[in-house]
Amino acid sequence: MKDNIIPFRKYDRFTMTRGSVSPSGEVIERDPVGFAFLKPGSKMFRLKIWAFPNVSYFLTQDEKSELDQYQVLALEEYHSSNGELKSNWNKVGQGQVIGNFIQFKIHFFADDIFLCLFPQNEKEESIAI
Repeated sequence: MKDNIIPFRKYDRFTMTRGSVSPSGEVIERDPVGFAFLKPGSKMFRLKIWAFPNVSYFLTQDEKSELDQYQVLALEEYHSSNGELKSNWNKVGQGQVIGNFIQFKIHFFADDIFLCLFPQNEKEESIAI
């Protein structure tokens, strides 16, 4: 009966590392800092940074500038005085596409973070566990 079940991806997982760009333009990855997740059809990455395990940041294209420009957002949710759930997006960083990576900086981090635009494949995920 399992032959007629079509598996679907809940999300793709991408690695994030600290790093730098060499004078020749090559991205040099260093320490891993977390993962980014992207649901199929979505335009916004959810960032999970290991230093802040209970916080999600989001990375999305900056609609007001070039296609290769990105912004890092934090979602603030709160209840208004009448009990209604309100939300507010705060810009906490910016980035740009460099080759096969999105290089971005979060305002309170000293180092640049690089998100590899190639998702991890399932074999790598099962080996890492």
